[in-house]
Amino acid sequence: IPPVIIWIWKKEELKDYEDHFKVVMNFQISMLIYLMGSVVLVFLVIGIALLPLIGLFSTAVVIYNSVKVINGEPYHYPLTIEFLK
Repeated sequence: IPPVIIWIWKKEELKDYEDHFKVVMNFQISMLIYLMGSVVLVFLVIGIALLPLIGLFSTAVVIYNSVKVINGEPYHYPLTIEFLK
């Protein structure tokens, strides 16, 4: 929620970051949906394994893409559903 508030508050000053913000928010919303689905699947036992895997995957992708952005390289967030365009 804090990044959304900052973006809304500083939207005019941070025009260069708008596309990056949308991509990251789409990824985070997608991960939230996958986590909620895994919680439902806990009752079928398969969700027990999915919960930590999704957490590790999300963390690894964010760190990897953060390094790429710092180095000025193109980045990609896999398994992202595009909500914000």
